[in-house]
Amino acid sequence: MNVFQITLVCCIGIVMALAGGLRADVYSQDFNVADGTTVLGDGSDIRSNNAGMGQVAGGQLQMTDDLLTGTRTVYRIPALADSSQGFTATFNFDLSDSAGGMEPADGFSFVYGDIPAWDGTGGINKSGYGEAEEGMGADNEISFQADTWRVGDAEHGFNLGLRLGGGPQPDPFFQNTDVLGAGQSIIGGTMTLSWNPTSGASMVIERGAGLETIFTNVAVPGFTGSDAYSFAFTARTGGATETLNLDNVNITTVPEPATMSLLALGGLAMLRRRRL
Repeated sequence: MNVFQITLVCCIGIVMALAGGLRADVYSQDFNVADGTTVLGDGSDIRSNNAGMGQVAGGQLQMTDDLLTGTRTVYRIPALADSSQGFTATFNFDLSDSAGGMEPADGFSFVYGDIPAWDGTGGINKSGYGEAEEGMGADNEISFQADTWRVGDAEHGFNLGLRLGGGPQPDPFFQNTDVLGAGQSIIGGTMTLSWNPTSGASMVIERGAGLETIFTNVAVPGFTGSDAYSFAFTARTGGATETLNLDNVNITTVPEPATMSLLALGGLAMLRRRRL
């Protein structure tokens, strides 16, 4: 093996070694811990204004309960590396309303943005429990929303919310549809949510009748991700109520696409210098 061949092998080895260290950042939580757990030890922060909520029960995270009015719960998830390049989030959920009672309410959302840490006092704001089906209310955020209040109402449905510079922006997407009917139960539902700075945002849901594509590759004008941004679930009930439990939460970010190109170019540059 001549010097050039040795150099080639070494360069390929270096590029492969560096590439092997590149991994999408992942957050994963299955709530398989003792009932009553409120601290998961994974960097997340769970808060509720109701002592019976915001805790693990039966391997799920209880967010709201159909028997408890006036509940607000938030589940903050820490920042993940390379979230600015995009992410995919999947989770299971049980969402139900008791038969014979009031209509379900009010809904929930999954949020990505500059979400502040818990402020110690709570409240309906970005530093507290968030705004449930309307997002967290952070200065800059996108929120994948499910509004369950008042079946048939003009605001009832699935929504992609956007806030920039501290103010709400026109919704990039809204589908006026019944998310949960009165007396209905969705057990083992799933959601897959994604955002990418190039291709936009998407939402796919399973409510027991097959996969539903709510929206695909919707542009989010003006929104720029940041690796410092974090994630959150926020939910509530009012006078009308519903049960919401979360399970098997997984968030995967997208590694910086330019990194591999730079590594490859670096290896080629080393070879070219050698040949010269």
